[in-house]
Amino acid sequence: MFINQDNTKDGVVAKYGKVSVERFQGSYRIRWRFNGQRYVITVGKADTDTTLKVASAKAQEINSDILMERFDESLAKYSPKHAQALAPVQRVTKVNLADVWEHYKEANLQRVAKTTQKKDWKEVERCLTKVSSEALDLDNPHLLLQELLEHYSSSTLKKAIANINAACNYSVETKLISDNPYHNLKKQLPKGQKSKRSKECFEPEEVRGYLNQDNFLNRQWRPVVIKLYQSGKISQYLPCYNLRHSFITRLIRDGYDPSTVAALVGNSPQVILDHYLAAKKDLTLPEL
Repeated sequence: MFINQDNTKDGVVAKYGKVSVERFQGSYRIRWRFNGQRYVITVGKADTDTTLKVASAKAQEINSDILMERFDESLAKYSPKHAQALAPVQRVTKVNLADVWEHYKEANLQRVAKTTQKKDWKEVERCLTKVSSEALDLDNPHLLLQELLEHYSSSTLKKAIANINAACNYSVETKLISDNPYHNLKKQLPKGQKSKRSKECFEPEEVRGYLNQDNFLNRQWRPVVIKLYQSGKISQYLPCYNLRHSFITRLIRDGYDPSTVAALVGNSPQVILDHYLAAKKDLTLPEL
């Protein structure tokens, strides 16, 4: 048995065997699988502790009946008032994106790194909670994108959509759904604004003399570099990413051709010239 003390957010709030009580879009629902079939019963609005207690009691009853081989597949035992409606509807014959994502997570929980689950998976779940139930319908991929873009930028959505695609592809492979309606969604993202990163770089003597990259710590970067600038030991403050510009510029100034440098850092020669190579500030033209 698992009980989440924080039952104010969407997600699993209690689990009895393989039967979960979840908070989803303002309601409590019970979800479980039996003989390869997925079932869902919505209990009521998640506005009182009583509703949660009712949902937990029903979940325990369902889990017990599964273990004792007396599970009522008509669901009449667990929701008599809606038995006729629940039998065809709540077996989730029409799967939505939230179901696809849960299906993918359950299958990959032990395989995917905890860091990925904590960061990338949480980002997908945040996206799914931001959109309407209509946008979660697999027939409405364009509505999903439209609503997500109201909350997130294109660059933020790229990884989330990639994970949604992976979940859908897995669900196609396991025959939960027939096709992936989101396979072209990433291509439909609006192009973001051109990067505002500068092409400035630290000079070699500045890097060697004051910026020891071997002992670099992220939390120390800003105060250390600002102090070096204020003391006049470097000519300007630049963000950490400009170390990449500094490295590339140094190689090219040392005589390495752009194609070799591009291969080394994983860019094309044109990208190197357009975005990374800094201009030399102390160039002195010879007298004619």
